[in-house]
Amino acid sequence: MTGFFVLARLRRVLLLAGLALAVLPAGSALADTTIGQTGGAGVFCFALYPFGDTNYVVPAGGGTITSFSFQSATINSGEQLDFLALRPAGGLNYTVVGKTGVVTLTGLGLETFPASIPVRAGDILGFWTAGGLYNCARVAAGGGFIGGTSQTITDPGIGDTIAFQGSLPVDLNESANLVTLPTSKDQCKNGGWPNYVDSNGTRFKNQGDCVSFVATGGKNPASGT
Repeated sequence: MTGFFVLARLRRVLLLAGLALAVLPAGSALADTTIGQTGGAGVFCFALYPFGDTNYVVPAGGGTITSFSFQSATINSGEQLDFLALRPAGGLNYTVVGKTGVVTLTGLGLETFPASIPVRAGDILGFWTAGGLYNCARVAAGGGFIGGTSQTITDPGIGDTIAFQGSLPVDLNESANLVTLPTSKDQCKNGGWPNYVDSNGTRFKNQGDCVSFVATGGKNPASGT
C-alpha cells in the first residue's frame, strides 16, 4: 500500500466524518507550555506509518518535552504508537530528533506518557502507529497534518529522515508538555529557577545555577537537583 493510497483513503474518511473543529496550541504555566491539542473523532490512521503536524511547533527558545498525551477511547485499547519529535529537513522531509519508544494505550480517556527530549524552535510533533489507530485526528480548518510515505515503515529511529508525501486539513490527537530554557537572569530569580531546564533537559539546582547558565549563554549546564 503506497503512502498516496493511505492519504486518499484518509480523505474519504475525513469527508465521512463531517466535523470541523479548530485547533489552537495552548500555553500554561510560566515555563511549561502545552504544544498541540488532544482530541480526535472519526479519523483513522493506518498501521506502520508516521504522521506529523506542522501546527504543533516548538516555540522560540526551545526546551525539553517532558511528556506526550493522547485522548483515548475504548476502541483504542491495546493499540500501540510511538510519539515523535521531528525537525524540518527541507520540504516535507523531517528528521526524528526524539521519541518515547512504543507505548500501549489502555483506551481510558486522556493518556499521558513521560519523555525527556531536548528540542529547539521549529521542531514539530508527530507519532508512528504500530496498528491502525482510531480517533487519531480531527478535521480542522487550517490543519497541519502531514503523512504518507512511499511504503510502510518500521518504527523510525532517532536520526532517521521521513519523507512525507502530502498534507490534509486535519490536526493530530496529540499534545506535549514543554519545559523551556531561561533566557534572562530575572527568570531565575524570586523562586523562578525550578521552572526551567538547561539545553539537556536537566533541572537547575538553585538560583545561582540557573543564573550561571544564562550568563554563559548556556555553556555552564545545570548541576541537577
